Amino acid sequence: MSRDLAARLSALAPEARIDVVAMGAEIGPAPDVEEVARLRAELDAEGRFVALFLGRLVPIKGVDLLVEAAARAGVDLWVAGDGPELDQLRARARADTLRVSFLGRIDRLRRRLALEACDVVVVPSRIEGDGREEGTPVACAEALAAGRPIVASSTGGIRELIEDEKTGLLFHPGDVESLAGALSRVARD
Repeated sequence: MSRDLAARLSALAPEARIDVVAMGAEIGPAPDVEEVARLRAELDAEGRFVALFLGRLVPIKGVDLLVEAAARAGVDLWVAGDGPELDQLRARARADTLRVSFLGRIDRLRRRLALEACDVVVVPSRIEGDGREEGTPVACAEALAAGRPIVASSTGGIRELIEDEKTGLLFHPGDVESLAGALSRVARD
């Protein structure tokens, strides 16, 4: 799916022939503007800047960093996904009374609606202690297909898909201040 992944596979099997086939996203047509307005009203986001995360709630995804950065940037956050970090993330958001809405695992139609209703899609992936990085998250392709700005960490295949300052904003993985700064910048623009 990316040159980065191909290089990692090649290191494991130097004799193998590896082709890179970029992943796309079929997100379907844009929802009706009234549906979008209803979702924003339902989540108390009318007139507010909303960042959206789509994915599993596991450490490599960096959602804990995003919660912190969204609070620092003063933007609302919608978290669409499920996983082992859900309870911890909810507790953090409640304790600090942050403007975070947990949408749970959402189906394709609700996903498309959330993509249309948000202002930016955030992919805050981190590099794990053992060096493991994300490949190319589907959320990046979906955000591009929906015409949404992207703020993403500069890891793995993300660096190939998002060209900093042209097709999105990249930040150093794990750097909450840099992520908060990128969110603030998009919110002002």
